[in-house]
Amino acid sequence: MKKISICLVLLSIVVIMTSCLSEGKANTAEEPLIVQGPIVILKLDDLRDNSVDKFTPVANYILENNLKASFGINGKYLEGKTEDDLFVVSSKYWDSTGNIEIWHHGWDHSKASDRSWYEYKGRDKDERTEYADLTTNSNYERQLRDFQKNQEIVKEVLGITMHTFGSPYNQNDETFTEVINQFPEMKVVFFPRTPLTKQIGLSITTDAGRLNIENGGTGKADYDYFLANYESYDKTMDYMVLQAHPGYFNEEGLEAFKQICAYLVAQGHTFMTPYEYFMYKTGGEMPEPKEVLTPPPVEELVLGTTNILVNGDFAGSDSSPWSVYNAESADSELSIVDGEAYMNILNPGANAWDVQLKQGEIQLEQGKRYRVVFTARAEGEERTIESNVIDDLNTKLSYSNKETFTITKDAKEFYYDFSMYEATTQTGRLRFRLGKLEGNVFIDNVALYEYVPK
Repeated sequence: MKKISICLVLLSIVVIMTSCLSEGKANTAEEPLIVQGPIVILKLDDLRDNSVDKFTPVANYILENNLKASFGINGKYLEGKTEDDLFVVSSKYWDSTGNIEIWHHGWDHSKASDRSWYEYKGRDKDERTEYADLTTNSNYERQLRDFQKNQEIVKEVLGITMHTFGSPYNQNDETFTEVINQFPEMKVVFFPRTPLTKQIGLSITTDAGRLNIENGGTGKADYDYFLANYESYDKTMDYMVLQAHPGYFNEEGLEAFKQICAYLVAQGHTFMTPYEYFMYKTGGEMPEPKEVLTPPPVEELVLGTTNILVNGDFAGSDSSPWSVYNAESADSELSIVDGEAYMNILNPGANAWDVQLKQGEIQLEQGKRYRVVFTARAEGEERTIESNVIDDLNTKLSYSNKETFTITKDAKEFYYDFSMYEATTQTGRLRFRLGKLEGNVFIDNVALYEYVPK
């Protein structure tokens, strides 16, 4: 195998090394690895049971085009999963291909509502009761328990030893250094906020090697935004990290992601997983390829035609069962105007959720896939609105991702899909979050459809 000389440079991920070799083997392929840089590392966050359906088309694209990517997993969502669960089968299959690395993205992706603590930062302020049995209940103990739980469950359920870590929200404190030093199998850390001691390697700045591709919110991949950032990117960097959140992709976001990857391929960039990059930089050999597992079965579904909601067309003068929620700091009124729901927002409050148009008592079945469709327009200036599906009794339990839409004076149809991974319920709630911004809103033709076998 041909040996490659290596020059270590400033990076924005930390490569954790116990030795720094001047030359070594690049990979296990028979042919020498020809690298054209900066090397592209796709950092794709938040792989969970309720996002695996959104990761699937991304994974399919990666595999069909023989690219490399990495998926950050939250282990809490593997609890109670059986070997035939789609989340388990998909994750194991993707890992077995060698094109996709599963990396440690924290146990539950937790943070305080006021951001006073994160999973790997300031956990001594975490008042949740499940940590009361710890000896000292300290920041260190809490971080260590969650880190170890994630590492162990991924190994137990998926058979994967993770070598790469990235903090939820890219937040960590100095205590985290003590934690990760307990796990010698960890070789790569994405975007640490504090120096990692006891490591021989590279001094970093948090965002030096990141090329942003999401614009206007989580999951909003934007090809034009990427191009502008790419043009100004320092091409002498050894690599570029592209961070995205496939679980929040809509169809436009997915297509933008594909465009971005295709553009980078056309420019001649080499794609690597983070652990593969570590091996390349240190002259190590990648592990022997795994036996590629059978891909998860694909069931062809089509959109059904029965609207699960009631009075989605707002016919007549009665708006029920739709209702309005106003926080104490907000005020709004619902009326029917020419067959549309008219939300007169008198005081929008400080948050999007301070004003809501909602319908509850919706039946949702576990394992089913759904589509929300609606038409909306603004009475005045352009503004955004949000929508998601939650539980009517436990509003902290979300059944779909929160989606954001930009509306204008012209009525436009919008939609979003979600899969029901929680237990079957009779208490689903569809809501439109209309607070925080000035401007009255018209909503019409609201429907919730179930996907059915073709």
